[in-house]
Amino acid sequence: MFTSKNSSQKENKNLLKKVNDFLLHYFYWLVLLLILLVLILSFSFFLYPEYKKINKEIKEYEEEHKNLFSAKQKKLNNLNDYIESYRKISSSEKEKIVSMLPNKYNREELFSELNHLVDKNNLMLKEISVNKKATSSQEEKKDPLLNLGVQEYSINMSVAGVNYYSLRNFLDTLENNIRILDVNGIDFAPKSRIVKLELSTYYLK
Repeated sequence: MFTSKNSSQKENKNLLKKVNDFLLHYFYWLVLLLILLVLILSFSFFLYPEYKKINKEIKEYEEEHKNLFSAKQKKLNNLNDYIESYRKISSSEKEKIVSMLPNKYNREELFSELNHLVDKNNLMLKEISVNKKATSSQEEKKDPLLNLGVQEYSINMSVAGVNYYSLRNFLDTLENNIRILDVNGIDFAPKSRIVKLELSTYYLK
């Protein structure tokens, strides 16, 4: 019985010695394996999700700037088309365009032109006022003229000596005038023979 116990202890010592020898022999590789295992686990649970997140953000950033570049390129192409089209217009046609849509608001010039249109129809200009119209970004998007960098001005004028036929002729004169004049409102009082008009005209900003 004592011999059996000694034999068991000896086997345990031998086994322990073999394990120690194995660990000593392969210690370097075991350390490397442990480090590799830690790195793999760290990458899987911490680094890889962060890598995916950053990669996704980079792709979104690239896509956003790609779309922005495409939009600006399209705008540039449109501007080049406008410039090319403008170059093909004759000098006389360019003068007409400037008359239709002047570069700068000139109060005296506008008043004189409107008074001339009134006189042309044998009517009398009683009152006139012009105000720069404030527009929102939504209105500019909806209106193609405003979207092209055009400023709208509101005109309120009162004209006397008007009857049905002279009013019709006067409205035709406004419509056929080379300057853009939009009639937004008409208030005609037949008894007093006075008509109040609300107009819009436009200038480049």
